[in-house]
Amino acid sequence: MKLQSKLVLAFIAWTAIGILYGLQLYSAAKLSGPPITLTNALTWQLIEWYAWALLAPGIFYLVRKFYPSGDFLSIIEALGVHATAAAVCVLVQPFLVAVFFEFIPWANPERGSFLDIYSFTLRTHFGFLALTYAKILAVALVFDFWHRYQEGQIRSAQLEHEVTAARLHALQMQLQPHFLFNTLNAIASLVRANPSQAERMISRLGDLLRAALNRSDRLEVPLREEVEFTQRYLDIESVRFGDRLSVHLEVDPAVADALVPNLLLQPLVENSIRHGISKVTGPGEIQLQARAEGQQLVLEVADNGAGPGRPSKGGGVGLENSRARLAQLYGDDHSLLRIGARPGGGTLVTIRLPLHRVSTPGSPSPATESGAWTGAAVVPQSRA
Repeated sequence: MKLQSKLVLAFIAWTAIGILYGLQLYSAAKLSGPPITLTNALTWQLIEWYAWALLAPGIFYLVRKFYPSGDFLSIIEALGVHATAAAVCVLVQPFLVAVFFEFIPWANPERGSFLDIYSFTLRTHFGFLALTYAKILAVALVFDFWHRYQEGQIRSAQLEHEVTAARLHALQMQLQPHFLFNTLNAIASLVRANPSQAERMISRLGDLLRAALNRSDRLEVPLREEVEFTQRYLDIESVRFGDRLSVHLEVDPAVADALVPNLLLQPLVENSIRHGISKVTGPGEIQLQARAEGQQLVLEVADNGAGPGRPSKGGGVGLENSRARLAQLYGDDHSLLRIGARPGGGTLVTIRLPLHRVSTPGSPSPATESGAWTGAAVVPQSRA
């Protein structure tokens, strides 16, 4: 809250207190004492409480600076400070009241001197002044306790965010050597059998590693970047599988700028190839779909491989890592990532994420390497 707004609220609060006490004084005088005018009753009480309003910031400051933290020494220190401050306020508040009376003629119809008003206020209001300090002190303690509680909640949330970010970075760093080692193994198998293909894979691996390093410090990236990075990985696999591997993309342009976890799709595609397509003979197909359903982003990675019934398909670093990162980012909801059988054979992995965008939905979407981003159409991509 801005300082100006705080000052306005404080003025309204102290004015309301003064008016309430003024009405009480007017009613009491009308019933059991010499009557006074409503104007005088309100003016006198407003002066009393405006004087306290000038002292209250100092009381709040002392509460903040000498807050009793629970140990004996801090409690003794706070008691000593506030006892001294109460004595000072009891002496200063009547002085401020006398100053107000000097500058407000209708509040002092008897034209009492400054010293008379000061001594009269101090003598007749001594106990009330001490009690008023205690009341303001109690309110200040409540406000300060709430402020400290909120600060603690904010620090706790920040610490939790930092811990979560550290875990996510650790999981993300685990993925990078994982697909690197797998790719190097594939290259090693081609070095003697097909040196030219091995050379092509090494060149494409360099491009992939450069792309990975450029985005390694981000926990979330736009979907279009994630798809393009996954296609770089598929370029490497296409060298190994040749015409046997085809990729079909169906990505709604409206979700091209939706945020997804960094390195989310690549390990799922790798899992489909390693535990699905590579286990069967014949043409292999990877289908990647992305669309919005209400406030959710739905991602699907499908293959026509061995299917989820095979033991080798049930786990793996890619899937377990993806589950862990999704749980860290969006909560431990097992419906975020589901594995099931694909109609017609193979495996279907479905991911549902909250739909968050990095720019407006109407912004133009870039083209992928081998075909444009499409809505209803499926773009076949043969890797040779």
